[in-house]
Amino acid sequence: MEAISAVLGLVLSLLSVGGAFESFSDIGLLPKLVVTAIATGLVVFSVASWFTRYVHPAGGGFGLPAPQRSIGRFVVCSLVLAAICALLVWLAVFLTERFTLQLQETSKANSSATLLVAPEGIVQSVTIELPPKKDSMCDWHNRSQEPIPPLTAFTVGFDSPTPSLQIDNFIHPQRVEVDCTPPRTLRIDLPGRTVLYAPGTLWTTRLVILIVGGLIWLSACFAMWLWSA
Repeated sequence: MEAISAVLGLVLSLLSVGGAFESFSDIGLLPKLVVTAIATGLVVFSVASWFTRYVHPAGGGFGLPAPQRSIGRFVVCSLVLAAICALLVWLAVFLTERFTLQLQETSKANSSATLLVAPEGIVQSVTIELPPKKDSMCDWHNRSQEPIPPLTAFTVGFDSPTPSLQIDNFIHPQRVEVDCTPPRTLRIDLPGRTVLYAPGTLWTTRLVILIVGGLIWLSACFAMWLWSA
């Protein structure tokens, strides 16, 4: 029965991770990561419970000595749990890469480049406010990694004092870069709940993911040690 429960927990957890990829594209990054963390915990602790009988097999009785807990098997099982955690941590990091609207800004002495990377879920509308021509010359470029879906972007009020670049239905693998001479910091308007992620924020998020993954692994190893006593 315990083995069946472990298998069911594993399957349901993997389905939860799949749901984070397929069904949650319209919600924020944090709920996706929470679902992935819960799924990781369910998977790792289910497998740890399953490994308990291998680390300390049942036996003894009828004058036979009871088998002792095997340190070598515990180490092997801990390494397997580490591999599972590493896989699920990678999936969580993949979420931060593919399900976030990313902003990458680079600046040189006489020019700047602002790159927008589209997420997996559609962003209905993105407006990049461009500076007047007298202040800076800005050109936009389609940096999409694939021709499909085609990028829908156009300049609004090109000759006006406040031109802007309008992007509709922005979705992975589309990318748009705006180059300005001299360098400029551009204002970007987004729909209500859409969040723009800078590289520093993503780096911090991924570091937290690694720490949480490590804590889940250590907790599962500790639980396996207790359960196999």
